[in-house]
Amino acid sequence: MSGEKTVTPPLLDADTVYRELCADFRSLNAVLWQTPLLFMTLTGGLWFGVASLAVTEAARVGLLAFAGLANLVMIVALYRLRYVMQRIQEQILTRDGRAVIGPNYMIVTCFAVLLLVAACGSLWAAAVPERVFPAAAKAPR
Repeated sequence: MSGEKTVTPPLLDADTVYRELCADFRSLNAVLWQTPLLFMTLTGGLWFGVASLAVTEAARVGLLAFAGLANLVMIVALYRLRYVMQRIQEQILTRDGRAVIGPNYMIVTCFAVLLLVAACGSLWAAAVPERVFPAAAKAPR
């Protein structure tokens, strides 16, 4: 081991690091705005399928439970994404010589509330599908 040389990668200049941080932040910001809409579309599509297609009771419960759990997981993922964005923003502001501002989770919280309502609705419908889909409960199996 003592005869081996360790190779140190070349350091990036400050301008390149700054540009990469800004590009990362812009990319994550796009993901932040697109992902909740994707999950809202997923939930709506599953609800449409469950309500309009002839599926078994088990399939209906499974799809609704999946929609509810996916929305709950998305809430955690959104807060984690915003946390990572905050760390990058702090690095950008420090390199700019500007004061680092505290985190602002207003948009993420609004999305989280909407996703939580969707999750609760889906899980409730999975628990008592006969109350949510009375026509399906009366249909022959």
